[in-house]
Amino acid sequence: MVLQVVQWNCRSIYGKHPKLKHYLSQLAPLPDLLCLQETHLSCKYQPQLPRYTILRKDRPPHFGKSGGLCICVKHSIAYTQVTIPSQHGVENVGIKINDVYIFNVYNPPNNNLDTTVLNQLVRHKESYVRRFQQLPRHVG
Repeated sequence: MVLQVVQWNCRSIYGKHPKLKHYLSQLAPLPDLLCLQETHLSCKYQPQLPRYTILRKDRPPHFGKSGGLCICVKHSIAYTQVTIPSQHGVENVGIKINDVYIFNVYNPPNNNLDTTVLNQLVRHKESYVRRFQQLPRHVG
């Protein structure tokens, strides 16, 4: 199975959401997955992307407005959401497509990464999201 994945550290999706929608409207075919980091989302803002289901992991308010992740899954992709508790400030959101596990993971700057979090993820034999395809600079 080949998946097209776009990864983007958006550093807040609020003002960039229209640009992202426009960028996606120019693509053919659409990527299967969008993995976004530092979305800065709160429960008050529910962005939508046509033809995608958005799975979010917002940073708890007591950590401040930064952080947050999401995986946007194209409607035609069958998946199961995978939950691993966030620990030590490391955020993650995951899915399983057939036998492939994909986790979008964010470790904030100046956070000491506890290897127990990574070990939990590795047990799933997942595919780490790295820079498969990066959005162009004009998007954000």
